[in-house]
Amino acid sequence: MPAPIDKIQNRYRWRMIIKGNMTEEANQILNQCLQEIYNRNLKTTKVTIDVNPNNMM
Repeated sequence: MPAPIDKIQNRYRWRMIIKGNMTEEANQILNQCLQEIYNRNLKTTKVTIDVNPNNMM
C-alpha cells in the first residue's frame, strides 16, 4: 500500500506491513530477500526493513 506520505523529494514510497513473530527463520528469509534485491542492482530502488517500528504513521 502507499505510505502515508506517498512521495518525498520526487520519489514514491510504499509500505508493506507483515505481522508475526521475529524468529531466526523469519530473519533469514528477510535477509535472503534483501540480498536478492541488492543483487539485482536496482539503482533507483531502496528497500529498508524495520522489525520494530516505533511510529506506524
